[in-house]
Amino acid sequence: MDGCEAPWHKAQFTFFYNSDAITDPPTSLQGILDWAQAHPGRFTYPGPPDFTGSVFLREVMLSTAGGAVQVPLTYSDEAFAEHAPAALQALTELKPSLWREGATYPRDEQALNTLSADGEVDIAMTYGPATLTDLVESGALPPSTKVLTLEEGTVGNASFLALPVNAADAAGAMVVANIALSPEQQAAKADPGTWGQFTVLDTDLLTPTQRSLFDQLPESPIVPDYEELSRNAHGELASEWVPALNEAWRQDVASAPRPGGGRRSRDGLPSWPCRR
Repeated sequence: MDGCEAPWHKAQFTFFYNSDAITDPPTSLQGILDWAQAHPGRFTYPGPPDFTGSVFLREVMLSTAGGAVQVPLTYSDEAFAEHAPAALQALTELKPSLWREGATYPRDEQALNTLSADGEVDIAMTYGPATLTDLVESGALPPSTKVLTLEEGTVGNASFLALPVNAADAAGAMVVANIALSPEQQAAKADPGTWGQFTVLDTDLLTPTQRSLFDQLPESPIVPDYEELSRNAHGELASEWVPALNEAWRQDVASAPRPGGGRRSRDGLPSWPCRR
């Protein structure tokens, strides 16, 4: 990070579901799409460019491409043309089976959580699984919420604390970053009762006393440990993929006509979207 950022905690894109409604959950991304088509109205995702919706879009592309190893991390027009169309087609075909037939999408992860809590959808998603423990305990998600891990894994990353080049007090900011990376603070933040975020520290490099801080942490009844959650995880695509996919989704999926007819223009006549 060229000295401009310090890692703070790990993140892992994660699906979760209502185990009262789903007794045999899917175990792959394609399985989720198949499940959604077999259970109309019980699945949706935040519409890109929402952060969570954009991650889901990239996961669909990796799945339709045959796995994360098939898609180059670096963006190029050639790679986009090769891998994006199948994902956009899959989401277009899924649209009629979505909540409200894809006529509208949750604006963000919080809105999707509300649909889960209200029993309107049975599978949801987050890039911050550590929050699930508190959301269930507070009643914001049903007690039957369980994490759904995929065989092919999902994207993993880390959150960072940034140090702007024009920071008014760079030395003070570095002190704060050092404190945030200390074993004591990392262990406190990893406690499910505090936040539950996964540490960025390699605990094998810590002293026995420091390691004990993590060994003593209680397990979450909702979120599995990081080793299980990040099994077969893959890295993020380069940032250039994000706006290109978001815009393609807007044009090809969000604007796609609903079954049985096109969108209606202001004068009431069908208005069919243009293709790129």
